[in-house]
Amino acid sequence: MGTPAKKVTISLDWPLLAAVLFLSIAGLLNLASAANSSAFWHRQAFSLVISLGMMTVVAGLHYRFFERAAYPIYAVTLILLVITVLVGTVAGGTKGWLRIGWFSLQPSEPMKIGVILALAKFFHDQRAGGPYGLTQLIKPLLIGLCPAILIMLQPDLGTTVMLMMIIGGMILFVGVRRRLIYLGIAIMIIATPLSWNVMQTHQKNRILAFVNPHSDPTGIGYNVIQSMVAVGSGKLAGKGYKLGTQTALRYLPERHTDFVFSVVGEEWGFIGSIIILITFLFILLMGLRISHDAKDRFGSLVALGVVLMIFCHTVVNVAMTLGSFPVVGIPLPFLSYGGSFLLTIMAGIGLIMSIEERKNMF
Repeated sequence: MGTPAKKVTISLDWPLLAAVLFLSIAGLLNLASAANSSAFWHRQAFSLVISLGMMTVVAGLHYRFFERAAYPIYAVTLILLVITVLVGTVAGGTKGWLRIGWFSLQPSEPMKIGVILALAKFFHDQRAGGPYGLTQLIKPLLIGLCPAILIMLQPDLGTTVMLMMIIGGMILFVGVRRRLIYLGIAIMIIATPLSWNVMQTHQKNRILAFVNPHSDPTGIGYNVIQSMVAVGSGKLAGKGYKLGTQTALRYLPERHTDFVFSVVGEEWGFIGSIIILITFLFILLMGLRISHDAKDRFGSLVALGVVLMIFCHTVVNVAMTLGSFPVVGIPLPFLSYGGSFLLTIMAGIGLIMSIEERKNMF
């Protein structure tokens, strides 16, 4: 008799999957209330199915596959960014999309995964541990700066900020020399006023609206004011599903993307908002545990990078809706409309599931 064929099984982290599905379904319900047309809901539902499939495939692969493919994946996403800058489609003032027939891709989103994998691969291959000096960080800084510059050329300030936060967090995790941290802080302090001169008008307006939105309540401060009104009007338990006046009467702008959390606050109130935020916290803590328990440096850094990506997007998006951060066009993971972003987040979840599944394999 021949040897029985092995079954190919995919073991998923069920508590993590449950949290992801909860937020994704909440996002679909929220979108059905917030969007002007049911077409948004249908497209997002289709994107969710594709993204869940992507997550399952990535989780089923050994994460060592992505270690070997880290630099090629980074190179492909970087090439897509270059093509986007040259011949991309403009939407919302940003030349950030590639359209192929009915399919539309925003390459700056999968670029985040490409950068995470490339940085994790670089630091995994280094025999000497931290703290690192400036000369040792030239290559990882170039890995991050090349896509950041291309994204700024689109121009997309929000995605650039997110990418730099992810890169900075990963580099600080592996360890850098203290004087280099002081140097970085000094550069940021000096560069902040100088950057004002190179900002575009709409970017300056976002900063001014953050400082004092009531200085121009019908102009540059309109979005922030309407968002805070929506969140505050929800009070403890919210106005009810599809009963939010700011949403239903279309006072709230970009309610299906940048200000999706404002819809949650208005319709589900403080209680609903806290439930959503606790679920995000659960996912982040699960990711940190997986990073801590990973069997090698590559797995640990990839899990950390995914956690940083979700954390930075969540904190900045929620802070934007509350008027605590300038409006920079950052979507909320799992809830905001956008296929490329959802696909990227789900791929990241698949990566940390793969790392978790194989932490005890010999």
